[in-house]
Amino acid sequence: MNPDYALSPPSRVSFATHDRDVDVAWKAEVLERVRLSRWNTYVGLDGRQAARDFAERLRLDPGGDRRGSLHRGAEAALRCLIEHRAPERLWAPAHGYPGFARVASSCRIPLLTYADLDDLAGSRRGDLVVITTPSSPIATADAGDLLRALAGRGAQAVVDATFSLLDPDGVAGLAPLLRLTDAPVIVSASKSLGLAGIRLGVLLDGGPGPHVMPNPMELDVFQCAVWDAFIDGDNLRRRAHDVGTRQRKLHHRLRRALERLEAEVMYTSNSFAITVRRSSVPEPALGDHGWKEYPLLNALRLDASDRVVASIEAWTGAPS
Repeated sequence: MNPDYALSPPSRVSFATHDRDVDVAWKAEVLERVRLSRWNTYVGLDGRQAARDFAERLRLDPGGDRRGSLHRGAEAALRCLIEHRAPERLWAPAHGYPGFARVASSCRIPLLTYADLDDLAGSRRGDLVVITTPSSPIATADAGDLLRALAGRGAQAVVDATFSLLDPDGVAGLAPLLRLTDAPVIVSASKSLGLAGIRLGVLLDGGPGPHVMPNPMELDVFQCAVWDAFIDGDNLRRRAHDVGTRQRKLHHRLRRALERLEAEVMYTSNSFAITVRRSSVPEPALGDHGWKEYPLLNALRLDASDRVVASIEAWTGAPS
């Protein structure tokens, strides 16, 4: 039995997770809440209040008439949005998160992909377009440009902010998008808060049509306890700050290491990873884990993690 339940990605695949766990004291708070709860009854949170608390703790102004809801991860949030908006087709960034295909399949709607603004010329009223900010693994068009283009075509948009940091700088970076559009925004604890082991996603819902009504029994005892401990005091803001600070430092180290390696960099705007030209990097320099290959793009997405950075630094002979 694996005592920490860690899931190892397949070869040449990376989950781009944060590499530092939460502290023991915070875990103790969660476990005490789990111990005191009843396991023989259904449990749940007021998902809307939880999402409002989330935005308030992070000083994230959702703007407009957005209402929040809490879900079992970002994919669950997107599925719930699709159930309420009932789009005819789902558009997602090409080469992006494979979960979009899972969501489209489970909702039984066609999935189309786009790499730039021109590809969205075929979008129409009744479509839902996922706009990821920041992008992964490579850049698509600017999120603001995409939103403005879709407004003229009648398609609806949803902003996937799962790779956005939620420290003060990250929140400030999201603010212009929130002011620009009333499109719903999805945030994932897996990436933004470095909690891949916990399935929690927030949907800040806006725009036309009925607002999302989350399933009140979507979360289990553990998820409720995690969220309750997060909202208590300054835990949420402190975790967002810690993740943001460390990811920016690791990202800077990775950029310097790639410069010494003379790698051809393709995309750097994602704080959790840097994408490089596959043919410009010797594979032995990367180590066994922490990178994902995109053969059609001749690209590698390298995690901004201590493991990957240390491996490249050792290869180039640079001090860690």
